Amino acid sequence: VSLGQVDKGGALLEQALVLRRAEHGDTSLEAAETWQHLGLHHMTQKSVESAEECYLNALKIREARLGPDDPLVAITLMHLGIAKSFAADLPEAAKLLRRARTRIHKHRGPDSREYCVVVTLLGGLLMNEGEVEEATALLPEAMLLIQKHEGASGLGKAVGLFLQGRLASKIGFHAQATKQYVEAIETIGIMAAYQHFWS
Repeated sequence: VSLGQVDKGGALLEQALVLRRAEHGDTSLEAAETWQHLGLHHMTQKSVESAEECYLNALKIREARLGPDDPLVAITLMHLGIAKSFAADLPEAAKLLRRARTRIHKHRGPDSREYCVVVTLLGGLLMNEGEVEEATALLPEAMLLIQKHEGASGLGKAVGLFLQGRLASKIGFHAQATKQYVEAIETIGIMAAYQHFWS
């Protein structure tokens, strides 16, 4: 899948899920891991509903087997939050990303790539939902982390422009926001950004 051979990769993941469930059981951590990979596969194919189902299956297993505070649970929460944001279920996405943020900060640290993703998405979602005070507390941190992890890459530039556009829009500078959105879209597509982070 990460090599771009999505049809072949998806078929192999489906086979892996069947084999792992047969060998280790439906509620095994091995099955959860494969559900997680299938979720990512479906996201790269823009099959958001299928991705949500896969991430939910992985989350149920991991929480039951590992407990709610495990690092693997945090990663699944983050991916499910991303899927919910693509499905336009923004309140639920924000709720999941808040939970993920706390756990990822604890287990992976504030400088990790995963923490960068979750803070960036959560800040954008909160801004979109009108929770400007909480969002503006997160966005500077998000932009610093993007710069650290992506530097001057197209992705880093695009996400930075998007966040600046959201902030400009919320405080009434609509012309500036539009300009930044257009430039961000021209730099890199949203799905391309998602694939870049996880391939």
